Amino acid sequence: MIIEQLSSRLLKDTLLRAIDLKLEDDFIYMLKEEISKREKEDKTIKKL
Repeated sequence: MIIEQLSSRLLKDTLLRAIDLKLEDDFIYMLKEEISKREKEDKTIKKL
């Protein structure tokens, strides 16, 4: 019973960590996209 509880808790912690990492990866991707977008806008403005 204790081993099952520990395994369940470990699985839950592992899944939560994986979700955190996925959200972090998604945030970094969106941030990079926004930076690229702004850099393109800056280049367009400088050409004018």
